[in-house]
Amino acid sequence: MDRIIVNVPWSVMCLTTRDWDIDWRAQRHGESLTGVSQSVYSAFPRWIGSPQAVLTGARLLQWRAIRWQGKGLQAVYRVYMRDPAAVVRARLAEADGVDAATGVPFSNDELFVGDVGFDYRPFVLAAEAAAAGATSVLVDASAYPGAVVQGMILSHKDWPFGVTSVSEEGGNLRLEVRPGLRAAIAEGDSVHLIPTGLFEASEEGMGNPAYGQFAKTSVQLQLREWLGPGR
Repeated sequence: MDRIIVNVPWSVMCLTTRDWDIDWRAQRHGESLTGVSQSVYSAFPRWIGSPQAVLTGARLLQWRAIRWQGKGLQAVYRVYMRDPAAVVRARLAEADGVDAATGVPFSNDELFVGDVGFDYRPFVLAAEAAAAGATSVLVDASAYPGAVVQGMILSHKDWPFGVTSVSEEGGNLRLEVRPGLRAAIAEGDSVHLIPTGLFEASEEGMGNPAYGQFAKTSVQLQLREWLGPGR
């Protein structure tokens, strides 16, 4: 089955709850004769989440159209892993002189039809290359002092990873990350402070909005990171 990628805009991911986590995909094999617990871990951990979004009016219709584009289980959704505990997007946009609601204009300050620009996505730069499987990344975060902290989620080319510790190293920041990088990072690559990931629905009817006269509802998404061929 060919997988299509459907972009879920920032505005739709207006979440009331989020619970992004790493599924280490362990299988418990019971205890040995000596009483030691035995577990086997997959070589391919993945991110999972069941965020809940509140939808009204135009946003509700937009989400419904996104679901139809996805054709049930055929779609892979590119999702912003919004996390207000780590990044306040509007605050970073203000520091960059950007209206986060409108977005980033073209170089001539023009916007798209509808008076919107590109999605605002702040990023830091990799200060050195890191191979796939690496558990540390060196970044130049001087553009956003104090923005990269322990416990936040970052991403590179739609591969999210969690920061377990931050330390200074030669004017840059050394980040310990989990899981290990699933794709190599070249020196100078962008590492996004507002992460994105590619997720598939765990069931075909995921997020189908049910609503009454006032066109307001909440939907819960059941997402698991897509690790299939072509990644």
